Amino acid sequence: MPAGRKTSDLALMRVGNQRRNRQVATWRDAAICRDGAVGIPGLSRAERVCYTRSCTRTTMSDPVPAERRLLRSWKSIAAHLEVDVRTAQRWHKKTPLPLHRPSLERSHPVVYADELDRWIRESDVRGQTAPERARRGGRRALAAAVIVVAIALAGGAYILRPERAGEPHRAVIDGGVVSVLDARDRECWRRTVEGASGAPIVEDVDGDGRKEVLVDVAASASGATSGRLQCFDANGRERWTFVYGRARSWYGREFSATYGGRFARHIRTPRGHAVLAVAWHNLWFPAQVALIDSASGALAAEYWHPGGLRELAVMNLDGDEFDEVLLAGINNPGRGLGHGVLVALDVPFTSRELAYVVLPRPDACSVLGEIPFVNRLANEGANVVAGVRCGDATWLYTFNRALELVEMRPSDNVTALHRRLHQQGLLDHELGDEEEACLRHVAWFPTAPDGNSASLARLWAKCE
Repeated sequence: MPAGRKTSDLALMRVGNQRRNRQVATWRDAAICRDGAVGIPGLSRAERVCYTRSCTRTTMSDPVPAERRLLRSWKSIAAHLEVDVRTAQRWHKKTPLPLHRPSLERSHPVVYADELDRWIRESDVRGQTAPERARRGGRRALAAAVIVVAIALAGGAYILRPERAGEPHRAVIDGGVVSVLDARDRECWRRTVEGASGAPIVEDVDGDGRKEVLVDVAASASGATSGRLQCFDANGRERWTFVYGRARSWYGREFSATYGGRFARHIRTPRGHAVLAVAWHNLWFPAQVALIDSASGALAAEYWHPGGLRELAVMNLDGDEFDEVLLAGINNPGRGLGHGVLVALDVPFTSRELAYVVLPRPDACSVLGEIPFVNRLANEGANVVAGVRCGDATWLYTFNRALELVEMRPSDNVTALHRRLHQQGLLDHELGDEEEACLRHVAWFPTAPDGNSASLARLWAKCE
């Protein structure tokens, strides 16, 4: 072999040995892996070390516990954590596991089981350290306590809260305040209605399944404003307002538009639900009978009567499938005491009556100066009973549904009243059969006459 070539080979061997010695020195100074030894070719058993970027520095004399169990793959790591591989890798991204790799190149992870157990104790899957976990636990405990207190307070408030009222059942008026109560007298609602009077009507007047409240409001004392009927829904909201009466000319006289309501009634008509209301003029004889649309409060029909009407009955008078309206009161336009009357109206009504019956005025009313109102109207099976009262005595007239007189029967004290008035010199005769026969005579008219006319006075001259 040429001398030059031999020299070159020796030089290369020396360089290789130097490189090897430097590598061994580096490995000796490196951290010995806690996860187990991976042999490095060319080294003695004592010089074998492992290398990883994540291991801590130690010396060759540090012992590696022989009893520690090494986990060499993601599968074994996941099995130790009792999760799947994807979950273990996701946890590693949030909080790095104490992994060790045998080389700088990409390779399978290795980890000791005891280090993994310590990692589990010190960190949770949300990446929280033990102190953080303690703080979070405290916050959770505080939040849970707040929730418990809130639930307790809400439960207490529910227990202490007044029980919610049911459907309106009745209403009372006190000092202009309308209070609506349910069947157990719990208040549904209240509101101030200036001028509210009488007994409110609580009824489903429009057929919607909920009860409405009808409140009568009186005319002003000065007569500047007329009375009105107000309708409120089940929650106390105003549905509509109907103003009674209107200015008009009648019997050669002018009458203002100031009226006050006397009574109202919910009725059924062939066209649906309606409210029938009766109002009187605040000074004079005109009376308005108004048929009001229950849904809108609009005037559907009206009838005018020459005298106040006090009583109302809804009944079938003509045998068809619909009821009629029977009203009772007084006919007395102008001067005079007038006469008691029955007025039958078809529904919806017009300006003409279905029937009109005038009753005689007892002479007791004439001498006492009392207006002979029909102040009683009642259904008695197939009949209708109307009562004319004078003083403390009453004359009762029984009619069939065609308004034909069945009988007249005075109350038991009529004879005593008549005798007392005779003894006082107010009457010039005792009560006899002829006068009773006169009082049994009633008169039918196709429309309302003048209740103070001379013709009516002549008709009952023997008993009035």
